Amino acid sequence: MRPIMVDRVGIRFQVLTVILVVFGFLVLPMWGGAIAADLELDDQSGGLGSTVVFTLSVNNAPNNVSSLGLDIGFDPTVLQYVSADFTGCLLESFTFIDASNPESGVIRTGGFTVGEPLAAASTGCLARISFTVIGNTDHVLPLSSLKDDISGWTTKAGSFAYQEFGLEPASVSICQGGSVEFRVVPEGIGTPPFTWRVDGLVVQTGDARTYTYRATEEGQHTISVEDSTTLSAQTTATVEDEDDSGALDIPAASGQAGMPVIIPVRIQSAPNEVSSLGFDVQFDPSILQFDSADFTGTLLENFEFKQASNPLPGVVRVGGFTVGSPIPSGATGDLVNLTFIVSCQECTSSSLDLEALKDHIATWTTSGSCFLACCRCDGDVNSDSEISPLDALCAFETYLLICPTSCGIPCEDVCCDVSDDGDCSPFDAQCIFLKYLGLPSCLD
Repeated sequence: MRPIMVDRVGIRFQVLTVILVVFGFLVLPMWGGAIAADLELDDQSGGLGSTVVFTLSVNNAPNNVSSLGLDIGFDPTVLQYVSADFTGCLLESFTFIDASNPESGVIRTGGFTVGEPLAAASTGCLARISFTVIGNTDHVLPLSSLKDDISGWTTKAGSFAYQEFGLEPASVSICQGGSVEFRVVPEGIGTPPFTWRVDGLVVQTGDARTYTYRATEEGQHTISVEDSTTLSAQTTATVEDEDDSGALDIPAASGQAGMPVIIPVRIQSAPNEVSSLGFDVQFDPSILQFDSADFTGTLLENFEFKQASNPLPGVVRVGGFTVGSPIPSGATGDLVNLTFIVSCQECTSSSLDLEALKDHIATWTTSGSCFLACCRCDGDVNSDSEISPLDALCAFETYLLICPTSCGIPCEDVCCDVSDDGDCSPFDAQCIFLKYLGLPSCLD
């Protein structure tokens, strides 16, 4: 019997052919999807009342173009055509170029040149089409009816995504005496003037897209804004009052950037004798940095051992014991004075909480603290980003209880204690006016 001869070269060629065919059918189409179309309309998003601008562009033009025409479809219940702009685009030099809205939901653009054509392989903007958003539905904007030198080109449709007119932050909890800035989002949506309300009462009107809410009354409050058309949005601010009811308590505190602040931890009518104790003070390390602990003059001063440490970011651990006289039942006073360095750039608030109580205080009630950082009044009473005589006037009106003030702000919401002495007075109004004049003042 003669041996069977195998044509290994032929088999390899056939296998390679099959692989290439499979590659062509399966892989290349996937690549093709990623290849840019010759003519593209980009994607845009916006909210009611905003202006959106779509860019029509060419990618590596397949041929020279001396004349062209096309239609752009859109939903006329969502978008209202405004204009077409060719400035700075490749068609700007054409002899004639224009766009129209010949029927509902269609933009037709076309042009020609008797000079230099748009050259093959060109890439760039052809036109910018502007619309006003009047509806809240997402939809596609197809390109169709391509004419003349672009009649065979591939296309990519644009798309519109509706964005809700809203406020940020969506909701917030803040210590009484603190403040938070609310802002209209997204940027560019809404038509001024904007009217801001707190619990239904107008607190600010004008072009400002932001409103600084100052927390003066405990409870949940509704912050709302509306523009000059039909847009409106609202959110909530929960103002937390200082709780000082605990047997172990941290009183309210505040501080300014870069400055040390001393925060005591205290006993209020001790429920029982205390010979040993331990507890953690939890804080926000982005606002406060622990510096030191001082037991001088406190109820722990005579304990044989007492110590404070910073075992974890945001935690100060305090502990102590004595073999001598305990802290008596019913005692009231500070246990330790903790020094922190304040770090902040704008008014904010955070809590200091008491956790992990040990030994003779393990079952005690606790009350933490609301800490206000960088919440000193800055003289900009009406929050328009500048200090002016109007701010000084509103501060003086607040002292006289002429409410609401000329700033349109209720007296209880006016932040005018620029001297940081706990009271709004004529001195504060004078200080604000001196700052406006560029003269030395308490705001320096």
